[in-house]
Amino acid sequence: MSSTVRALLDTTYLLPSFGIRVRGLTRSDLAKMREAGLNGDVEYFCLSACWVELIGKVVREASRVELNLN
Repeated sequence: MSSTVRALLDTTYLLPSFGIRVRGLTRSDLAKMREAGLNGDVEYFCLSACWVELIGKVVREASRVELNLN
């Protein structure tokens, strides 16, 4: 009997989806996480509150690199 692990992600693991690098989180780490999800070994979740923090960080990073979000 195989068991799928349920993992609650915080903003750190969502930022790379928006092109924002996170110190200490490598492409290899992300690839392993993706593979685990695709294999059905892990089911990922995040809290709705994470999105509020994520949007703030994305907007701040866009401003820092002078990206026009309009």
